[in-house]
Amino acid sequence: DEFGNEISEEDMLDGDILWISYFDEESEFSGEEKQSIEKTKIIDEDGNYGYQTFTINYDYTYDENGFKVETITETMGKETIVSVNKYDDMDNLIYEDDGQGNITTVVYDFMGREIQTLRNEKGTVFTSYKRYDKNGTLEWEQNIDGIQTYYKYDARNRLVEQKTVGGDEIRTY
Repeated sequence: DEFGNEISEEDMLDGDILWISYFDEESEFSGEEKQSIEKTKIIDEDGNYGYQTFTINYDYTYDENGFKVETITETMGKETIVSVNKYDDMDNLIYEDDGQGNITTVVYDFMGREIQTLRNEKGTVFTSYKRYDKNGTLEWEQNIDGIQTYYKYDARNRLVEQKTVGGDEIRTY
């Protein structure tokens, strides 16, 4: 642009624009698009061949809270899937919609550690949890199947025991 910001990248072989960045009037970054194109040779049962194009477009914007929003559009033939990811200020994934009816929401504590994950798979909700000690070390977690795992550490914060409840497994280190 007129301020020296690189705003696009072009594929030198076929002229496709692969990457574009957007800036506002104060030259502040405001969004970005990226594209990946892959062509696959396909041979049918009669021995005829052609090419199928698989395209992925990445669009990066920011929502009203200043969180990065990544929209991914995947196209193969006539089928298109649009997925959306949102990231917090620490660039942690906080929301994922895979475009096929599955939505994941992740909650973090003030230190950016994952404490809860909610996964909605086409109407069925699964939840997992994690808890940390005063040192910030994982001391307990429960997976989406309800199986709980406890962790014990020595004075130097080295893992010495892992106990799984809901199973018979106890590991001592």
